[in-house]
Amino acid sequence: MTETNEVVARPSTGLAFEITKQRMDELRDFVNLTLQGGYAPKGMTEASGICAIIYGSSLGLNPMQALQEVAVINGRPSIFG
Repeated sequence: MTETNEVVARPSTGLAFEITKQRMDELRDFVNLTLQGGYAPKGMTEASGICAIIYGSSLGLNPMQALQEVAVINGRPSIFG
C-alpha cells in the first residue's frame, strides 16, 4: 500500500472550536460558574448558555460576549435586539 501526503479539505462549520466531549464538559463548567457568579442573564439555564456560546462562536463572539448578547428563546438562539 502506498502512503500519500494528501490534504483533505473539510467543510468549515463556522465554529471557533471543534465540539468534543471534553469541550462540552468545559463549556458546561464555564456556564455553571457564570450562572453561579451572576454574570449570565437572569433565567438563563445551563443548556441555553451552552447553546448561546456555540451559536456566538459561529458569529465570532467570545464566550462572555455570547452569554451576554445571545438570547435562546424556545430553543432558538438569536442576537439580542
